[in-house]
Amino acid sequence: MASNLPTTSPNAVITMTELENAINWWRAQHPAPRDSMTLCKEAAALAELYAQWIWEGRHSQTVDHIEPAVLSLLDAAKAASPAPLVDSMAKAA
Repeated sequence: MASNLPTTSPNAVITMTELENAINWWRAQHPAPRDSMTLCKEAAALAELYAQWIWEGRHSQTVDHIEPAVLSLLDAAKAASPAPLVDSMAKAA
């Protein structure tokens, strides 16, 4: 489930859905040229973490294991999003 804690809290957790949403938000802010599949530098930085998680089979990670620069990108995307999206990985209680 998505964390309501700020990413400055060491107990905060970033989910795969939050990471995907942040990548898509940055892609929308800086779209690739029409003839290119290139990601903007912000989306590329987040995509590296995404790829690592896929390789490791992760669905979430505590913020204390995520680089500060990447956390800043996540925070910016989260703050700019109009409303929190439902985490597709969350289980119903």
